[in-house]
Amino acid sequence: MSPARHRFLEAFSFHVRPNAFACRRAGPQRCANKRRGQGAPAGNSIKSIAIVVAACAVGFVTGLSLPVPMALAAALAVFCIGMWATAAVPEYWTALMFFLIAMLSGIAPAQAVFSGFYSSTFWLLFGGIILGVSIRYTGLGKRMAAVLAGMLGTRYFTVIAGVTGFSLALAFVMPSSIGRIVLLLPIVIALADHMGYGKSSSGRTGMILAAASEPACRPSPSCRRTHPT
Repeated sequence: MSPARHRFLEAFSFHVRPNAFACRRAGPQRCANKRRGQGAPAGNSIKSIAIVVAACAVGFVTGLSLPVPMALAAALAVFCIGMWATAAVPEYWTALMFFLIAMLSGIAPAQAVFSGFYSSTFWLLFGGIILGVSIRYTGLGKRMAAVLAGMLGTRYFTVIAGVTGFSLALAFVMPSSIGRIVLLLPIVIALADHMGYGKSSSGRTGMILAAASEPACRPSPSCRRTHPT
């Protein structure tokens, strides 16, 4: 085939079937990934429609025997749980829809709907998330992972024991389990990356579980009374 004819066929393929032409030039693997990505929105739409239908059905059936606010609350619960479980939409969209629907439908007063923001636990968790994100994106987690790797060595058992011991020692400074876990996870994930454990590896999962493990007895007065030294 002459070069001029080859260029003509390429131009014709690009104008008639641009997606196929782009896939052929990108390679079969990237083309397959692109096709899978194009099918994801359709699947999410089907999941969303099914969840909405299920929530409406639950609300209708519940409304036959219970007051309307209770039926609306049941339907909203099914809707939110279904959206979170299937990940049809991002989690924050589901949370925002929960507050919006709860306020517009009048299921509960605003003081009850937003009562979680008055809790100190929420702000402790929020602060821990901010610290965790800061540790991750400033590179401090990688530096601490390098230091921990030098202290703990390369043996997996030693690393697990060191992570568990560090979590237990941190419990005396930060008694809140949620805040401690949120603070430790970015460091442990960076340590797993430093040691070569990928996202789907069992070693990485074990290190995360060690960081999230709860001490048998937290340093509190009630614990000391239950377990005297």
